[in-house]
Amino acid sequence: DDIVSLKGENKAIKMSMERDTKVLRDEIEALKSEKDALRWSLDRLGSKVQEGWGYPVAIQPYEYWQSKGYDDEAIDNLEYGFLEYLKSSVSALEHGVCDSIRVGHVYHDEDLMPHWN
Repeated sequence: DDIVSLKGENKAIKMSMERDTKVLRDEIEALKSEKDALRWSLDRLGSKVQEGWGYPVAIQPYEYWQSKGYDDEAIDNLEYGFLEYLKSSVSALEHGVCDSIRVGHVYHDEDLMPHWN
């Protein structure tokens, strides 16, 4: 009798745990879906905010760098490599849409100092 009673209790506990586990798994899936929807909304809001954002430091024109003795390749690397990447990175940080950035390097020039403030 005791063994039959214990088997019955064990079966009832097992069924109860299976129901609880299913409920918890369903809740986890619902939370994952909600998290994905919130992340999508945050990304959309972040991109909308960035659309109206302007880089706070003036980027000198091509001719300016030529007059300082930079060659065409150096100016292209500066304008389209370093400064564009820096502008994009500052925007991402400003609007909280990234965790970290990595910025390349350029040779020291006093005219680049405002980009570090």
